[in-house]
Amino acid sequence: MEHLALRARPFTLPRQPPVIHRILHAIRRRLRHLAAESANRRLTSVFRRAGGFVESNCLSLGRVLPLVGNAGSLRLGRRTVWQGATLRTEIHVAAGGSLEIGAGSFINQGVTIAAHGSIVIGPDCLIGEQVAIHDTTFHPISPQRPVNTTAVRLGRNVWLGHRAIVLPGVEIGDHTVVGAGAVVTKSLPARCIAVGMPARVVGTFECPDNWKRV
Repeated sequence: MEHLALRARPFTLPRQPPVIHRILHAIRRRLRHLAAESANRRLTSVFRRAGGFVESNCLSLGRVLPLVGNAGSLRLGRRTVWQGATLRTEIHVAAGGSLEIGAGSFINQGVTIAAHGSIVIGPDCLIGEQVAIHDTTFHPISPQRPVNTTAVRLGRNVWLGHRAIVLPGVEIGDHTVVGAGAVVTKSLPARCIAVGMPARVVGTFECPDNWKRV
């Protein structure tokens, strides 16, 4: 007698009509948009509660919100972007100090910015993970070398690589790239590449004034 082998057919959901599929896709897209807008408002409120002026909502790319202490002047341009996947960024503006971050600049996670005098970060800058930007030495080095607080300024479209450090008195020209781990102790010209400790120029390049990295 011949035995019949029974095959189990894979279970599949009934195919959705095209109209239902489009409706569900639109609902999911709307929910993602609402979640992103909620995260952006939550991030923006962190700066506003600290007394900062925010030109338009910040863009949030993570759940970890920055720690912001502001006793001076804090201004953010339009649509600054903040990463916060696992590391917390710390922003400190002392009494009498000022910090300005230009429109479209991207601040990666784990960044530390301390403004006791003045720090200006131009528009469309890329600030890498765990970068430190300080305009003060915080403590005297010796009786003959008191605390140094001198303004720091980054031009437009500047890119600071992972764990770069920018020290008091530094000015970095437009479009310049600072390599990972570099310690910038002196000002750098525009459109150059700088690496090392202390940072030194190892190359230059040309680009239009309005060019920006993406």
